[in-house]
Amino acid sequence: MSFNKIVYFFSVLLAGTVLTSCLGESEEITPSTRTIITSCTFGSDITAYTSNIVRNDNGEQVEVKDTTTYSASSYPFEIDQLACLIYTKDSLPVGSKIDKMPITISSAGAYATRLVKDKDGNEVDTVWASSDSLDLRNPVKLKIYASDQITTRTYTISVRVHKVDPDSLAWNMAGTSFSSGKVTGKQRSIILHDDIITYAETSDGVKAYYTNYKAATVQTAENSITGIANPNILSAYVFNGKVFMTATDGKLYNSSNGKDWTEVSSDGNMKTIVGAVTSSGKTEPDKLVLIAEENGKRVFRTMKADGWTTEKRDVPTAFPVDNFTGFEKRLATSSNYRMNVMGKEDENNALSDTISFAWFTSDGLTWTELEGISTKTLPKMNNMAYIYYNDMTYCFGYGPEEKFNNMYQSEEYGLVWNECERKVMLPYEFKGRADFSYVVTPDNFIWIFWSKTNGTNDEVWKGRINKLGFATE
Repeated sequence: MSFNKIVYFFSVLLAGTVLTSCLGESEEITPSTRTIITSCTFGSDITAYTSNIVRNDNGEQVEVKDTTTYSASSYPFEIDQLACLIYTKDSLPVGSKIDKMPITISSAGAYATRLVKDKDGNEVDTVWASSDSLDLRNPVKLKIYASDQITTRTYTISVRVHKVDPDSLAWNMAGTSFSSGKVTGKQRSIILHDDIITYAETSDGVKAYYTNYKAATVQTAENSITGIANPNILSAYVFNGKVFMTATDGKLYNSSNGKDWTEVSSDGNMKTIVGAVTSSGKTEPDKLVLIAEENGKRVFRTMKADGWTTEKRDVPTAFPVDNFTGFEKRLATSSNYRMNVMGKEDENNALSDTISFAWFTSDGLTWTELEGISTKTLPKMNNMAYIYYNDMTYCFGYGPEEKFNNMYQSEEYGLVWNECERKVMLPYEFKGRADFSYVVTPDNFIWIFWSKTNGTNDEVWKGRINKLGFATE
C-alpha cells in the first residue's frame, strides 16, 4: 500500500467519525494532535554469533564458534521524549544479528511511517508495520502521525552492539624491544607517577627503564641509577610516593624519582621488602613491611612515615624469601584491610614442591598461609604475577611445570584456584618464557615486560579486559 493511500484511508475514517458525531449529537469532535511513542521493544529474541578461543582437553588453544540467544526483555529501550531518541541503554552482546529485527511500539498517534532516503538523498515516507523487520545496524527513523493528519513527530531508533566481547582479555604487543636487547635476566617493574620504571640487571650494571603508560605509543628511556650500590632490584616497592629498595649492604634506600637514591636510617640488616599495609582506621597504606635478618633469623619489621616501629615477629620458615607480588583489599565485613602476597620460596623450606601458596596479614607482622583445597591448587611458580583484577584474583607465571601455559583465577584470593579456559587467557606467544616483570596501571592495563632470550626479544605486551576500557556513562 502506498503512503498516499494510507493518508486517504485515515482521512475518510476521520471524516466519517466527525460526520457521525454531527448527525448524532450535533457536536464536532476535534482530532487528536498527540504523536508520542510511549514504549518500544524488540519483536523477537536476540541471537548472537561469536568465535572464541578456548582451551581444549589437551591444553591447546582452539577456536570455537558459538550461537547464543538472549531474551529481548534483557535489553529494554529507553525513550528521550525531548530529543525524540529511542535507544538501548545497554549495548547488545558482540555478534548480535540485528539486520532483520522486528520492533513493537506503542503510540498515542494514529499510525507510523518509516523515513528512508530516495535516490536523490531526500527523506520520504514509506509504509511500516510492526511485523516488518528493520535493519538496526544503522539508526532508523519512524514518523508518528497524529489523528489530525497534520501533526507529526519523528523518532530516531538506535541500537548499540558491542564491537568486542566485554569479558574477554585482549592482548597486544606494544613494543618490540624496550631495552634494545640489554635486559636478559631478572627484572622488576613499579609505577611512579605516570611512569612504569623497570629495574633490570644488564652488562652495563643496573638500569632503570622509564615508560610513560599514558603515552599513545610505547617509548622507553634508559637511566643509570646513583646513590645505591648492589641493589636488590626484586625488592623495589612504591610507598608514600617514593620508591624503596634494599641492597646487599643490608641498608634501605629510597628515591623520589626512581634513579637518584638516598640511604634511609636503617634499623638492622634489611633483606627485602614484602609490601605495605593499611592500619585500622586508615584508608591508605601507612606501614612498609620488610624482612630483616637478626641473629641468623629472619624477622618482620615495619616502618611508618616517621620512622621504624619497635614491633618484630619471626618469619615463618616456609614464608617466601623475595620477589614478592600481591595486593591489599578491604575486608567486606569491616573497615580493616588485608594484604595478600606470594613470592619466590626457599626450595629447602617450601611447603610443597608442586604447589604455590598465598599468605595474608592485616598488620604486616602476623601472617597466615592461605592453604587451599587439595584438588584446586596453584602450580608451583618461582616468578609470578598475583593480582586482584576485575573483582577476581588471577595468577600466572613461570615454574618447574607451569611456563606461562595458563592463567589461573580464584574468587577467594587463592583458597580455590581454577584454570581460565576461555576469554581470560594468555597469548600463545607467552608459552615457555621465563623472566618478566609486570604492573597493572590505573587504566586497567596489565603490562608485561619480557627479558630477551635466544629465541625471543625483550618485548612489551599490554592486556585489558575489554569492558574495563569502556567509557563510563
